[in-house]
Amino acid sequence: MRDFHLRFAVKALAELRDHGWYDNESWTPFDLFEDDPDQIPNEPGAYVLGTADGTVLTYPWGISPVYYIGKAARLQERVSQHREHTIGCRNDHEFNWWPRYQYGAAYGAHCVWYFAGDQDPQNIEATLVQSFYDIYGSIPVANIRWPKFLPTRASDEDP
Repeated sequence: MRDFHLRFAVKALAELRDHGWYDNESWTPFDLFEDDPDQIPNEPGAYVLGTADGTVLTYPWGISPVYYIGKAARLQERVSQHREHTIGCRNDHEFNWWPRYQYGAAYGAHCVWYFAGDQDPQNIEATLVQSFYDIYGSIPVANIRWPKFLPTRASDEDP
């Protein structure tokens, strides 16, 4: 993922800094197929998954390789799980049906992460998802549904 695809994160991280919730980040994408998960700290944080092969996904207000935003109590452990399931899906499409793994199996998977510092990783994830929505008009496609920890928008109601 190129930095310009993470423009939603720049906005979110600025907001997190203003609230003292943000500690550190990795802007160098970790490749789920090529890189060793041991290089990721096993600390709380949030992470963003995007395509590794240059594929971009179409959202209502733009395109982005980002397909999932998540949180973890232990980043290294969670990214290792993503790696295991994504590789499993690449080898056998019936291995796991969750879209977050199927997208990675189909298009490759890059990951960037953000440390939570002394805050709940859910705060970082919520801010990243909200910022993604504000820029692209949708949550990432593999997140499946609007996160329950974010306020519901009035426009979320079906007419």
